[in-house]
Amino acid sequence: MTDWRLFEPEGELQAFIAWGDDTWCGVRTQRFIIEYVPDRTDALAWVLSTLTDLRDIIGPDADIQVSAAHVPVMEQLLAMGLGIEAVILMGDPRTALTRLVETCDPPVEAGPGLLIRQLQPDQIEETCRLRARVFTAEPAYCWFGMQPAFLEMTRTQIAEDLASAIPSYRAIMEGDQLVGFFGADVGSDPRWGKVAGLDLVFDVSIRGRGLVKTAYRIMLTDFVRAGVDVFKGGTSQPAVMSLGRLMGRTLRAVALRRNAAFEPRHFASWLPDTFQY
Repeated sequence: MTDWRLFEPEGELQAFIAWGDDTWCGVRTQRFIIEYVPDRTDALAWVLSTLTDLRDIIGPDADIQVSAAHVPVMEQLLAMGLGIEAVILMGDPRTALTRLVETCDPPVEAGPGLLIRQLQPDQIEETCRLRARVFTAEPAYCWFGMQPAFLEMTRTQIAEDLASAIPSYRAIMEGDQLVGFFGADVGSDPRWGKVAGLDLVFDVSIRGRGLVKTAYRIMLTDFVRAGVDVFKGGTSQPAVMSLGRLMGRTLRAVALRRNAAFEPRHFASWLPDTFQY
């Protein structure tokens, strides 16, 4: 981060706002970090006042993730013209798998006419073409999903996964055509331990067949076997948000951005009942 504001009454840090350029998605964004001690009303007041002062600094490419505990900050940013882009959900793989199987018991096969198999290295370019096609048609669900820099990042990520001892990426095949894929990016975090993020893209032709539940069952089983502590990711997809509730996931944060595609009520099932839209 290149710029910041600090709230340090009596020399003790109680809140801060930091911002600067970032390329977390392969595309330049203006990343903001906002934190304050939740039970300090003076810290909250400082954050809200400072955000107002920074109104003209928050650019069109700003990306702001706000902790789920900081509801007044979310409401302030909405009032300043930003919108909710995604909810960031977290879950325990063991709990999620148990609840998914007990509630839905999804099959581990794709169903008639489709086949789930290990993704092969010579299919990586095909996954990039599918991703670009899907998110060019539906940018609301991933505004950067078709950007060349992001595609290059995911191309490298998938190649590294397929070269690992236990590759996670699967292809969904209809005949000899790839019509979907899913896999995981697994890393370590000092707060949560072994963390996984699910990467899942379906062609529109295979949606509505329950394949999201099947993909989650397969990946959660992998996570449990691999000792993954937490799976985490952002979404605006109604099916994924609904499934997250079923699996016992919790709201970690909310991602906000200017010109967000959805009205805040699109995320109402995950926002507090007291949230002021």
